[in-house]
Amino acid sequence: SAQQIQEDIVSILAMFSQPLIPVTGEGERNLAGGCWYLMLKEVLQHAIALPQNFYSGLVLLSELLPLPLPVLSSEPLSEASTSKLFQYRQLWAAHLSLLLPELENVLSSLVDSSCPSLLHILKRFVGQLADLSPPLTMMTARMLLRLLSDKIDMDPADVSKVSTLRTLEMVSMLSTQPSIKIGFLDALKNPGLDGPPFDLLLRMLDLLNSGSSTSEEVNFSILSLLQTLCDPFYTLTPIEAPFTLTLQQLSNNVLDSSLLSSVCDALVDFLNGNQPWRLLTAALRLLIGFTQYEFSFCLLSKVLKTSEEKLKPLCDRIRDKISSSPEAAVTLATLCELIESLSSRPAKREDDESDKPVLRVSFFDANTLRAVLDWKDNAEENHPLLDIKKNLEGESEMAVEKVLQTLKEKEDEDEDSAEEIGRAV
Repeated sequence: SAQQIQEDIVSILAMFSQPLIPVTGEGERNLAGGCWYLMLKEVLQHAIALPQNFYSGLVLLSELLPLPLPVLSSEPLSEASTSKLFQYRQLWAAHLSLLLPELENVLSSLVDSSCPSLLHILKRFVGQLADLSPPLTMMTARMLLRLLSDKIDMDPADVSKVSTLRTLEMVSMLSTQPSIKIGFLDALKNPGLDGPPFDLLLRMLDLLNSGSSTSEEVNFSILSLLQTLCDPFYTLTPIEAPFTLTLQQLSNNVLDSSLLSSVCDALVDFLNGNQPWRLLTAALRLLIGFTQYEFSFCLLSKVLKTSEEKLKPLCDRIRDKISSSPEAAVTLATLCELIESLSSRPAKREDDESDKPVLRVSFFDANTLRAVLDWKDNAEENHPLLDIKKNLEGESEMAVEKVLQTLKEKEDEDEDSAEEIGRAV
């Protein structure tokens, strides 16, 4: 049968990937002249030689590559078996490292495909590549980001073209795989000569606020990529809950402070633009994530305090559109959640050991919250949130009422504190 023939082909080619000499004896010259290297080079070239080879070639490559870790086993592996398994994966990585031009040709030829089944197998193949060894992870991530940068550079005035959009969507989708995400973070933090341009992320942030020249799909893919890069729970090491996260884990699994500050700044500007509601909701969700940890909360706090327009323009737009747009109600609920998260008092910790959680301890007081919302008691016009509340019913009204109550309670708390200070004086 056809299935049996395919399995026989995989088995025959897999015989070429069996090491015949010890790992310590493998040098680049020996690897490049071996049957394993020649077999891999032939299969990689075959995969993109003709359109009809694309899918079958990727499937063949995926079948030949070792499975991603962790490898499931019916019984515990001995120390010798584990060592042999890792040596085998290292040999695979060593051979593929000599074939980077061929790998880059495969990725550049197929990364912007419109065929879902082809993209699915490409995602699996790239995931297996990145899982073989740390050096190959970094090489794969840098190749992908270079391809994305090249697509943007080909026509900077029209980044919404199909080829660029598909490449961005694939990069965003691949970033959810922990090993590839770690490679992306390393490449963005330390671009180097073989990596993407040092300003690639900043250029993508500029695209968010470039107005009509960037399509909704491009902006959504950028926001999805940022969501993954700023979420510490996409990680190689399991994290049971936010309160178990250590500072070391957090720093290893998110962008560095300078890039995070640029992300915060771009997102706040994005909220005040004329953007589709689903994108505004996604941006607000990203900012809510920034309120969970002390260092990211401080970055967001600084940006909100120094921003000229604050959050009021978004409130104005919601007030004008909420009666005619159901999506505006979803954005309003997310905005209320962000405001509550900014103003909520963090739970007290029992200890302050250095290896304990990095959950935030700061919060917005009444004056800061009012400044961020541009709330003025003696203004000639009502604040948009007051007007919104008058025209709402159900859960949306309750969410706004909760925000208004929070402002009132914090105002009362400040007055009480001032009276206590006065009495003490």
